[in-house]
Amino acid sequence: MQYKHKAFHQAGCGTRKLGKAYVYTPGLAVTGEETLEELFRALGEYIYDPPIPVDVDEMKISTQGLSIYQAGDGTYHALDWIGQSQGYENPADILIEFMFKDGSTLVPITRDLERFTPGESKRILVHGNGYIENPEILHQNRIEVPGVPICFLNKEEFPEHVDMHINDESLYCASFHWQCVLGTEKSKDRLSVRTVGDQGYACARPPKDFKPVFVPAMIAGYTMAEIHLVVGNQGENPKEINDEIQKAMESLGKLNLNLPLYLTDN
Repeated sequence: MQYKHKAFHQAGCGTRKLGKAYVYTPGLAVTGEETLEELFRALGEYIYDPPIPVDVDEMKISTQGLSIYQAGDGTYHALDWIGQSQGYENPADILIEFMFKDGSTLVPITRDLERFTPGESKRILVHGNGYIENPEILHQNRIEVPGVPICFLNKEEFPEHVDMHINDESLYCASFHWQCVLGTEKSKDRLSVRTVGDQGYACARPPKDFKPVFVPAMIAGYTMAEIHLVVGNQGENPKEINDEIQKAMESLGKLNLNLPLYLTDN
């Protein structure tokens, strides 16, 4: 098992835990010098516009952790329920985190990890507030949020799609994730700031007296890159933590993994 230094950030759900395994995806900010517009443009390759509403019971999606899903082409993906109670009250919370930070989600060490294929298997984000069934008020009260595109698809390639999302008030657009953000700082003109972990971002509060009808939806899909086992500094860890790490290493060593496996300090 190879070792990799990982200075992991304070995510909405906290920090990574010693002795635990995570599926890892690098974020969109490669140099740290990208503009907000460039990062939103890059996000357009991963975000689902519009989001895809799902029936949680029918698809057997666990609201704690990952659910394995096999697509029609035989590729296995992980449906990752994003918990509103764990710091991600809004879809934009987790999307912004992916733009500026790396993505990481806790995974159980089972043979399901053998099913994931590099470059093909995706971590598909499912958010309980991923889709709003009554978007008319958002259409009528749309305000400009710095950097956020009016639609995530390119108008030159998808002119009909973009025009519909601008003009048809019955349609929910992924850009509305930033037009109805809960838990923000108070403001006079709706334009506000939301903080998730150690990352803040500009957004809009819901229009006055608007009561959104939320339903669960797939909001984005990221290609899985690596599996990380967080080991910290084993010379300083408590014995019980190192025992847990050793068991995890042995369990991972018995698996026929396709994704690269790394031991990380954070």
